Amino acid sequence: MNRVVNKSNKAPTFTYIFIAAMLFVFCVMKVIRGQSSEVTSAGGFWNYISLFYFPLCIFSIANKNQFQVKPVGICIVLYMIFSLVGVFAFTQLSISQTTIYNILMVPYPFIVFTVFYNFTTKSVVADRIIIFAYVICLIINFYTIVSFLFGQRSRPMASDIYFSLCMFPFIMVLVKNRLFRFLLTFMQFATVFISNKRTALIAFVIAYLLFVLISMGMNTKRNVFRLLETLFICVVIFTILFFISKYVDNTYELGIFDRLMRLEEDQGSGRVELYQSVWTAFKNSRVINQLFGHGLHATGEVCTTDLAHNDFLEVLYDYGIFAFLAFVGFYIAIIVNCVKMVKARSPYAGALAMSLVIGLMLSMFSYFLAYYTYVTCAVAFWGFIFKKEKDRLYEISLGEAK
Repeated sequence: MNRVVNKSNKAPTFTYIFIAAMLFVFCVMKVIRGQSSEVTSAGGFWNYISLFYFPLCIFSIANKNQFQVKPVGICIVLYMIFSLVGVFAFTQLSISQTTIYNILMVPYPFIVFTVFYNFTTKSVVADRIIIFAYVICLIINFYTIVSFLFGQRSRPMASDIYFSLCMFPFIMVLVKNRLFRFLLTFMQFATVFISNKRTALIAFVIAYLLFVLISMGMNTKRNVFRLLETLFICVVIFTILFFISKYVDNTYELGIFDRLMRLEEDQGSGRVELYQSVWTAFKNSRVINQLFGHGLHATGEVCTTDLAHNDFLEVLYDYGIFAFLAFVGFYIAIIVNCVKMVKARSPYAGALAMSLVIGLMLSMFSYFLAYYTYVTCAVAFWGFIFKKEKDRLYEISLGEAK
């Protein structure tokens, strides 16, 4: 391995603790707010938290923190430029706090990504804050859904389970106690299952299987028989979970398996029709709009809902082909880095692959990077994991230099 000559750029511990606390407050407050579907206000204290990432990002750049995941950084900059061009060129803007906030939220996920990349360092306190944030969100998600199923409350915002789901990869890295991690994994599966969110359930199962395969593949030192044994155990566990889930589904008449079987029939709760309407509108647009978009949240004008439930179509229609290519490039750059980490047998590769699967599933069948909610958890994790990997390689280089 070549020697790494760049400095590790370790951030002050208190800064990492601070952004971990910001993530905690943001996620917990959003999940508490979503306990009931009867929400009368659009804003909250979390809006100020999301805005605070911007000066932190500027501060990190001013201190010359180098962003060394270069393809990712390039795609981020290009996406910010082209998306904002589409916003200012084709959106009828009014001078108001809401308008300014919505414009700032266009690059928001990438700002959070950069902040966590620049400020993540070693801190037991910060790590425990993140773990605690996940546990609180998971408990609230589980409790509110169970309360609804037993008729004790109005229907909660089921999509709020994505907060704990997107934070789950943090647990795979930060929680070392196997029993505690298993309990959290089981509770996460149970929460996703009873939420009746098909995208979340499929994403969790695929992501967790991939995490297990990558992790065991690294730990077994390419022992084929040990890997086959692990696969067999996984199949047995998921078979048991399947029958338990089937029993719970039938006993409490949740209708979860029925919804899964009707996935093709109902075309993803009408998503195929949404996709077709947005794609048709894009094809019929002027060339300049195809290149630079139609403006902020323009998809709401051509489909029956405010969002297209597909990040790629959302970006393509709202911000145009150039922003779309940068957006796709961002995902490709992260996937390439993930593959490199797998080949390098990085201990973080499995968790990153897990998070990528969850992110891609939400991007394709819900809303994720194109909207500023639970994406905060995922991009925070991506920045966190890339910085952890950078520090790991730096420490290896120091050992080789001795």
